[in-house]
Amino acid sequence: MQDSWSAKALAILIIYALFAQLIGYYFSAEWLREGDFRGLWVLVRIVIPLVLLPLIGIPLSKLFLGMPRFDRGSLFATGISIAVLALLFVYLNGFGDDYLSHYRRGQGLEQLRAQGRFGQFMVFTLSTMTGWEFLHRGVLLGGVLYCLRQYMDTPEKTAIVVAVLVVCIFEVLFHIKKPMYESFPFIPASILLSWLTIRTGSLWPAMLLHFSIELNFAFAAYVGL
Repeated sequence: MQDSWSAKALAILIIYALFAQLIGYYFSAEWLREGDFRGLWVLVRIVIPLVLLPLIGIPLSKLFLGMPRFDRGSLFATGISIAVLALLFVYLNGFGDDYLSHYRRGQGLEQLRAQGRFGQFMVFTLSTMTGWEFLHRGVLLGGVLYCLRQYMDTPEKTAIVVAVLVVCIFEVLFHIKKPMYESFPFIPASILLSWLTIRTGSLWPAMLLHFSIELNFAFAAYVGL
């Protein structure tokens, strides 16, 4: 009976995460939108999961919402991530025009600055990225881990690998339409952010690093040095 329920809970979790991504992607520009703020993504990626998970037996305490606990390994990974962000800043602002042209859509930096594209993008990404990290690094990662550990007696290392790969598949599929420069690096980035979430017991370090990436990109694309 428990095995049957665990399989159903895991299936519901994954199906809902897929539903949330699809409806958020296809309809976020039409429903619950205020300017560049996409409220639908907040609803389907944060609000509804907070109601759904207790109904299928997954405690909200398993979603990595607490404060992070750093150890030597997680501090080292965070330091490496910050160094990579610094290199990314140099690349985007010095050598990334070919990549950034995909987002600038033929417009010059002066035009983009005058249109306020940087501010518009940051409002957009705050609404989408917050829901993205909560859905993936909280709901999906935490929920899959809980089901594998609690219901299926999966060995710890196996449960972690499976949960991290499930999240990675979701994130890579969503980025597959992006330029190659963005799609391929997202594979190790997704794995690293999920590992850091598990290691620190919190999704906040991953969310801050993800936000830093978006800030880095938006500055280079729409403001420039």
